[in-house]
Amino acid sequence: FPTFVQSGGDNVVLFYVTTCAHCQSFLKYYEQAARHFRGTTVKFGTVELSGNSEIGHGQGVQKVPLVRVYFEGSSFKQDLRGEDYTGQIDTKEQLVTFIETNRGSSKVQHLDALREARDKSVLM
Repeated sequence: FPTFVQSGGDNVVLFYVTTCAHCQSFLKYYEQAARHFRGTTVKFGTVELSGNSEIGHGQGVQKVPLVRVYFEGSSFKQDLRGEDYTGQIDTKEQLVTFIETNRGSSKVQHLDALREARDKSVLM
């Protein structure tokens, strides 16, 4: 898992459970989004949590399906912390838009700054 996440490019991971109906229906949209980015530096992977619960716990996965994006240039990528996709799970368009909108170092740095501010406010 760390090798995939920390490799070059933007890395998208779907955490799911085989027995989850929502996960199964979202898989087709996730695969469509992966095809949309074929030939780019965006890579897609999946983690089935039934057999990989330690990864889920280590990543703080509390609900499925969960898509987490580890953007290139993000300081959170090296710490194995990504940005959670919170849009609809019944379409590929919003996932594609989320990835396309947030690619590029200036937007990634902005996401990092927002996340750091949120983390600090939680700690206070």
